[in-house]
Amino acid sequence: MLSIIAKATNQFSTEAVPNKELNKELSKEPRKLNIGLSTSSNGARRTEARLTFNTKSSATSNIIKQPQKGFTFVEVLICLLLGSLLLSMVIGLYVTNISHSTKTLQMSRLRTDLQALVGVIENDIRRAGYGGDQFMVGLAQDKVIDSSNTNNQKCIVYSYNYNDATTPTSSHLMGFRYSTNSKSIQFGRKVNRQASNCLTEGYWVNLTDPDFLKITALSFIETSNTNPASQITLRSIKINITGELVENSEYSYQIATHVQVRNREHH
Repeated sequence: MLSIIAKATNQFSTEAVPNKELNKELSKEPRKLNIGLSTSSNGARRTEARLTFNTKSSATSNIIKQPQKGFTFVEVLICLLLGSLLLSMVIGLYVTNISHSTKTLQMSRLRTDLQALVGVIENDIRRAGYGGDQFMVGLAQDKVIDSSNTNNQKCIVYSYNYNDATTPTSSHLMGFRYSTNSKSIQFGRKVNRQASNCLTEGYWVNLTDPDFLKITALSFIETSNTNPASQITLRSIKINITGELVENSEYSYQIATHVQVRNREHH
């Protein structure tokens, strides 16, 4: 009987599965050997061996089907909400930085404009009276500078020989004043020798930009010091200027300076 089983097994292995790849796959499958006895029609008994294979792959049976997972609608909404909040914070921070930078630049320009303006006024007033007695101002034409500091009029006038002229002309008479109409500081030529007449005579132009800078306060405080022995007078003036941004009145800047006139008055 064993010889019959061996013969059947060898015959199956050589003839039943000629494909090597298929043999390899089948070798992994569980096999079942069935042995039975049967009687032929003439009464002789014969033994049959039958080798069967389980065609269902064990590897396939071991695969565990897991359900597919994803985001629920609520989770998607939460993600969108958190993303929107984060984006809003980033945009808000960006806008705040841009606004702060713009205001910083405007404030820097405000200070720079006022400092430059004061520099121009200082340099010009220091030259007042240069050229001698012919380049004096005031009612008696005996002063290097003449100023007016009333509520309605804030002005200073002076004269000096800037072009080595032999005789003074009206172009040598200059001044600075505050314009209540444009809220700016103006420079004038061919002005009157008296500061009280600043609003009636002269050709005036703005030194500050009325669209950007508004001058809110200007004052000229004149002082003099006379030596009784030599009858020489030294004159000086204190200038206070306050300005603010036209777009935002919260940004304002005040600057003060004291100018000593270099030329002396002889009495």
